[in-house]
Formats: sequence, structure tokens, C-alpha cells
Amino acid sequence: MLIGTGFNDEHKKLLKNIADMSEGDPSKSVSVKEANKDLNLSRKDIKLKIEFLEALGLITINTIGGSLLYGHVSITEKGLKRVENIT
Repeated sequence: MLIGTGFNDEHKKLLKNIADMSEGDPSKSVSVKEANKDLNLSRKDIKLKIEFLEALGLITINTIGGSLLYGHVSITEKGLKRVENIT
């Protein structure tokens, strides 16, 4: 289920963090906790944003668990292309 309708600045920053931390490698898992470090989103907000990005096909959820519900994610090729358009 896709919750929300807008790809906002927090989504952009989170996606960019994931892309940067993975060094542009879709096979590399990234810690959701680390990707959220400078955003300081609440557990509920990060959960919704991660689910939104996954629903758009921009990331893949790799592990579930941890303090923010999702443990690790990875960027997709589609996500990398989207990051290229983020200024």
C-alpha cells in the first residue's frame, strides 16, 4: 500500500543517503539507522518513508528488525537514476 502522495525533501535526502552509503552499488546493504542519522526521523516516519520508497521501486528492504523496524535496505537501479535527478 502506498501511503502519501508526494516525494518530498525528506524522501530525497533519505534516498540520497542510501545511495551515498551504498556507493551506488545495489548489492550493498545500508543500515536504516545510519541512513536516518542526519534526518532524525521518528520510528513511525522512517517506517513510512522506507515503505514509500520501496513501493516506488527505489529501494529494496533487505532485513526487518532493529530500533527503526527495518534494519537494512539497498538502492535499486531505478533509485540510482532518481538520485541523479535530485539537486
